[in-house]
Amino acid sequence: QSIYRFRGADVVVFRGEREQIFGQAKYGLQHPEIGEIDLFLVPIMDPMPQDDRLCYQAIVNRLKGR
Repeated sequence: QSIYRFRGADVVVFRGEREQIFGQAKYGLQHPEIGEIDLFLVPIMDPMPQDDRLCYQAIVNRLKGR
């Protein structure tokens, strides 16, 4: 996985196994420190293909006051 900044938001790229394919949609995520958040995952082409995994991109925008 990788994280970079784009227009003030964090962009996260995940790699996943082909046995469980996720479509473009919003998915709930529970984290012990930040709590519950929704991630909008988008399948993308692997920018650096290394194996047979699929890649997904999520953009996390931490807006103040929300």
